[in-house]
Amino acid sequence: MHFTKIEDNHFSFEEYKEQVEKIRLVNRIEHGYYPLIIAVLNKVLTNTEIQVVDVSTTPHARTTIHHKEDYSGCEGPPDLLLAKNYEYENRNGKPQYLALVEIKRPFIIWENDIDQLKSHLSVNNKVIFTNIVQWCFFKGNGDIKPEKIIDLQNEVIYSTRSESLEQIQWKAESAKTPDFLLKEMDFPDIHEIEPNVWKELHEYLKKFILE
Repeated sequence: MHFTKIEDNHFSFEEYKEQVEKIRLVNRIEHGYYPLIIAVLNKVLTNTEIQVVDVSTTPHARTTIHHKEDYSGCEGPPDLLLAKNYEYENRNGKPQYLALVEIKRPFIIWENDIDQLKSHLSVNNKVIFTNIVQWCFFKGNGDIKPEKIIDLQNEVIYSTRSESLEQIQWKAESAKTPDFLLKEMDFPDIHEIEPNVWKELHEYLKKFILE
């Protein structure tokens, strides 16, 4: 278990896409994406007191100084905790567990992890599930169905647990290049801009965690 804090005032969609594609080439397991998701969450939670804590390797057995019952259900702990006042020696502390995060590799759909989601929602009423190209937000209202889904790709083509390196069709938007750049810098008429969905994801993550 470790706590990762990344001071990052800008994390662009382009950087996110590049990191995802690099990870996919060298790693076929979800753990390879943890640093990327932690970086995104820390960017979203800049200037808050919320910690992003990796608890994926927490020992299953209770220890004399650490109790995990408040954030770990019958299917085991989540991958990440979003918490306040968290310390490993939590037996006598007062941590606030604001939300749990479950990370999967691209194209693994949330419907394949119903039991795990139920387990997480049994101990916390907010769960975020991401397979990197899709982010799903769940609340403990008794219905295992996302309150909101934000897709970062154009075509939603999800397999089950395939090892396929199917190409991700990332969402993209474009805008007309200003005239002065066309004349002075020989830029193309149309240039790619950051899609609104990237801003939407950041805003909704913060709202969901803090509300």
